[in-house]
Amino acid sequence: MPKTKVCEPEFKKKNGVRWLLRQMGICPNAYYNHKKNRKAGYRQKKEKFKNKILQIYHEYSGNPGYRMRRVYLLRAKISLSNTSVLKYMQELGIQSTVTPKKPTYKKGDCYKKFENHLNTQ
Repeated sequence: MPKTKVCEPEFKKKNGVRWLLRQMGICPNAYYNHKKNRKAGYRQKKEKFKNKILQIYHEYSGNPGYRMRRVYLLRAKISLSNTSVLKYMQELGIQSTVTPKKPTYKKGDCYKKFENHLNTQ
């Protein structure tokens, strides 16, 4: 007896969608979310945020990090957390340019000491 495919329409009519999903190992919630396309609005907002972050990146030559970018986003009336801004930056593949700190001056003995040949003091 040849094996029949589970996805064939006669099985759907005969057994229903739930039975098909169980046979394929798909969660019903995932199927209905996919069918309703619930995340379309979320993806659209996410793209808007990414475009704004990229715009800030080019405007300031890539200098500000995720904390400062969040401040710029707040000024543009976009409220995101620091972790969200960092996550979107990582998805875009952008990083801030970091200028290295100058070494701090440490007080200590002189490198070269010379004798007082002029006898001043």
